Amino acid sequence: MSQQRFLFNTAGVYVGFIQDGHVFTPDCDWLGFIQKGNEFYSPKGVFIGFILDDDRVVRRRDQPPKFNVFPPFKPFKPFKPFKPMRRMAKPKLPYPYEDVYA
Repeated sequence: MSQQRFLFNTAGVYVGFIQDGHVFTPDCDWLGFIQKGNEFYSPKGVFIGFILDDDRVVRRRDQPPKFNVFPPFKPFKPFKPFKPMRRMAKPKLPYPYEDVYA
């Protein structure tokens, strides 16, 4: 069985999870995929942001858009995981970073 990693916004609200290199909403809708360890792309291969070690998805406001990448095939819909507990709020991100799911 593959391991899941939960994603949260800065306020500590559960916004999705990662499983087998793909990102899903809490209801298991496919949001995109991960490349190069922490780069998050949409299902069409458009860059969304970076996944931080503290489980947030962020992007730089001042960074020009990254080149699109060729997306993988759509994964099978995973089983819905148990909803994790809300986390404590994280520190505000410094400029030029912003929370994608704020």
